[in-house]
Amino acid sequence: MPKQGRNRHKRIPKLAFTDTQGIGWHVSFRDDNGVPRRHRFNIKVRSGEPQARLLYHAWALKHLGGQNVKAFPTKLRPPPKAKRDERILSGSILEIASGFLDAEETRSRK
Repeated sequence: MPKQGRNRHKRIPKLAFTDTQGIGWHVSFRDDNGVPRRHRFNIKVRSGEPQARLLYHAWALKHLGGQNVKAFPTKLRPPPKAKRDERILSGSILEIASGFLDAEETRSRK
């Protein structure tokens, strides 16, 4: 059970990077019930630090109850998927195989 008290200060979680399990830039913190949580910013390369810092500051404002929280996103949106070619018939072997390959790429590590 978390400590209760009116003088208890809230710790500010630190931005961190890890290659483990493809996590990338993230913040580890404890929620209101004391359960450890991790907020990922969907940036998996170390060179994405400037963008991760912007997302981190927006997340920290939201986490600490700051004002104007909705102004900044707290996660990087993944790039949109390519549109499907209209010439490929629905249910064809080509469509099924390419969908299977896409699913395997997203499921497995590089």
